[in-house]
Amino acid sequence: MNLVLCPICGSELEHEQRVCSTCSSSLEVFIMIKQKTHLLYNQALKSMKLKQYVKALELLQEGMALDRHDTDLLQLSGLCHYTLGNLKEALFCWQKAATPLTEKYIYKLKGEMEAYHRVVIAYNEALQLMNQKKHSTAIDKLENGLKVFPRFLLGWELLGLCFYACGKTSQCREVLKNIQLLTNDSKLLERLCYSLPPENKSWFMSFILWLLVVAGTGGYWYLSAKSETVLPPVQHGTVQQSELEMEPPKLEVDTDLLASTAETLARQGLYWASADIYLALRSDLGVSLENDLGLQLIYAKAAVYYYFSGMQDLKAGDFLSATQKFDKSMDYPVDCYVTDDVLFFKGVAHENLGQYPQAVNQYQQLLNYRRSGDYVVEALKRWGKLATEKVELRADYLQLTTAYPEYQGLFQAITKSWGELP
Repeated sequence: MNLVLCPICGSELEHEQRVCSTCSSSLEVFIMIKQKTHLLYNQALKSMKLKQYVKALELLQEGMALDRHDTDLLQLSGLCHYTLGNLKEALFCWQKAATPLTEKYIYKLKGEMEAYHRVVIAYNEALQLMNQKKHSTAIDKLENGLKVFPRFLLGWELLGLCFYACGKTSQCREVLKNIQLLTNDSKLLERLCYSLPPENKSWFMSFILWLLVVAGTGGYWYLSAKSETVLPPVQHGTVQQSELEMEPPKLEVDTDLLASTAETLARQGLYWASADIYLALRSDLGVSLENDLGLQLIYAKAAVYYYFSGMQDLKAGDFLSATQKFDKSMDYPVDCYVTDDVLFFKGVAHENLGQYPQAVNQYQQLLNYRRSGDYVVEALKRWGKLATEKVELRADYLQLTTAYPEYQGLFQAITKSWGELP
C-alpha cells in the first residue's frame, strides 16, 4: 500500500491531513487527486474480478494520467499485463512500483522471459506475413510461437484474424474460446462474432454474444499493434491461466470528499467530470445518493456534452472516437433530449467504420426506443440501404415489415429491387 507523502517536501502525512506539518503546504488538490486514483483503482479491481482486463487497464491508465508514480496503480497494472501475457509492460510497471511484493513478481516473470522473446519474433514475423496476405504461412508461424508461451492476448487475436481471413471459421471459433479464457472483454470477440456467417455460428457464439451484452463491452476493435510494440503469443488449443497468486486489496475512499468534489465541479460547469464521480459513488461504491432533480440535471448535461463532442469527431472523420463519445453519453442513468440523436449517429459512425452489424444494432435500439420520428425514418432507410448491399442483413430487415406496418410504403420502395440482385 502507498505511504501518503507530501508532494512538496516528501514528509509522511497522517490520514486526512489537509496541511503539511513540515512545510505548511495546502494538500487539498493533492488529496482530491489521490482519492480519484483510489476510486479508479477500485473500479479496475472490480473489472479484474469479472475478467475484464482490457477495461481494467483503461481505468488504471486513466489513474496514472493523474499520478504516474502511484505504486498501487502500477502494481495492479503489472498484474493485468502479466495475466494477458504482456511481460514487457508488466516488468516496466513492477520495476517502477519497486515494492517488496513486486520484487517477488519480477523474479517469477524473469523466468518466463526467454519464452517471451522467442514468441515475440514469431509474432512479428506473422504480422508481416499477414500484411503481405500470406495468411497460411502466418498461421504456421503463430501456432509454433504460441506453443512456446501459452498466455498472450495479441497473439490469439492475430491468429483469429488469420483464420478468419482464410475462411476457416471453425478454427476461428476455437481461437475465440481461448481468448475468452484470458479475458471477457477482448475487442476482437465482438468483431469476429458479428462477422462470422450466421450459418456458421454455434451455440458458443450465441453464448459469447450474450456475455458481451451482459459485460457491457463497448464493442470496439482496436488491434493496431505495430512490429516494434508487440508482445508474446499463446499455445493454440489450450490457454493456461496465470499462476501468479495475488489478491489485491481494495483501497479506502473518502466518499464525503468525493461527493463534495463532484458538487464543486458541477458548480464550475464541469458536468461531465462531476457526473463520472457521482456514477462511481452510485454504482461502484454503493453509496446511497438522493436521486433528485439536481443530480439528474448533472447527468443530462454530461450526456449532452459527450453527444456534441461525439458529433465533432463524427464530422471530423474520427469515427472510432465518435462511437466512444456516444457510448459515454449513454452511460448516464437519465433520459434526455439527445438520446435519439446518439442512437442514430452512433449507427452512422459504425457504418463509416464498416461495422455494419453494429450499425444495424444501433438502428434497432433506436426503433425499440422510439417508434416514430425523423430519425426513425432515416434509420429505416439506412438499414434498408445496408440490407440491399449486404444480403446477410436482409432477413432481420424483412421482419420489420410486419413489426412496423405504418412504414409499408418505405419498405416496398427499398425491397422492390432485391429480387433482381444475385
